[in-house]
Amino acid sequence: MLGEDSEAPRLPQVDRRLTPLDALRESVLPALQRPPCLVTFSGGRDSSAVLAVAADVARREGLPLPVPVTVRFSEAPGSSEPEWQEAVIRHLGLEEWLRLEVAEELDLVGPVAGRILRRHGLVYPVNASLFLLLLEQAAGGSLLTGIGGDSMLGGWLFWHPAEVLARRGRPRPGDLLLAGYALTPPPARRLVTRHRTQSLPWLRPDAQRLVAREQGDAAVRMPLRWGAHLARCLRQRSLVGAVGTISLLAGDAGTLVAHPLIDPRFAAALACAGGWHGLGNRTSVMRALFGDLLPDELLSRSSKAQFLYVYFRATSREFARRFDGEGLDPAVFDADALRATWLSLTPPGTSALPLQAAWLASAGGEVEQPLADLG
Repeated sequence: MLGEDSEAPRLPQVDRRLTPLDALRESVLPALQRPPCLVTFSGGRDSSAVLAVAADVARREGLPLPVPVTVRFSEAPGSSEPEWQEAVIRHLGLEEWLRLEVAEELDLVGPVAGRILRRHGLVYPVNASLFLLLLEQAAGGSLLTGIGGDSMLGGWLFWHPAEVLARRGRPRPGDLLLAGYALTPPPARRLVTRHRTQSLPWLRPDAQRLVAREQGDAAVRMPLRWGAHLARCLRQRSLVGAVGTISLLAGDAGTLVAHPLIDPRFAAALACAGGWHGLGNRTSVMRALFGDLLPDELLSRSSKAQFLYVYFRATSREFARRFDGEGLDPAVFDADALRATWLSLTPPGTSALPLQAAWLASAGGEVEQPLADLG
């Protein structure tokens, strides 16, 4: 899922008077009009922002309040943030809160993931089982997610030099490095990025070079302008693929799904609001958009839940122990290195997709409805 989807739509033209917050209000309204409207809620900034906007719109329009839905994983250190969650729920004055306790169910090749893989084949993201669980909880109603917040609200590499140019900040040494990087000829930028790409030791050398080349090409296209950054976020193949999979699963569950933070009209309104220079760092953007809806200690927090232990559970490790290379091309994958990676204390998420591919092959590879065949 590297690179960009060339067929993804560009940012639409919007009335410059449309504020980003009003665009978000428009985005959540159809879901609120199809109750019950569940909102994925981890207690982090993105999910809290979507929940706050949805609650605000529901009260304005006299609609049923949204219901936050939280998945809590047993024996998964760092994946739960109950203090932040409870603070947000109190602040928003919400009485109904759906909390789901799970253990092994969402394993990468566990019962829920197995249903998806057998029905649709290999899909992205690897944690599609989480979304199916939530979509089924909202069956007949709707589900709002906070997908895309990390990149849309805080992923712009050049935010601080832009602050300096807008006379909203003082220069710092790192700005010179970023300026030099931006002005570096594309071949040199590709070379720098290739040397800094994440190691994928389970790939054969030719495959590793291909990944490095793709990442180097992405670095060359790094946008210097705020609006271009937002447009590029929506074109990322990983995001387009994830949204497509979730829409597919929503159809299976009979649920309306929406992702307000990657709504094209919201992105266009956010681009207009920031102009060339943007709105600052992640915290500044959060304050500008949600300062009247959420407490500042949440908007400015820097911590984030971790999910290292959530999906590589007992079923995945048992499969890894007996993995012999079946189902994966030996010209691309080193089976011994993959097995060692899967059995390590904290397997990287980048090794999850090969695990699911190998599991599907070992299960016979029979797929009811391949993703590529769906309209």
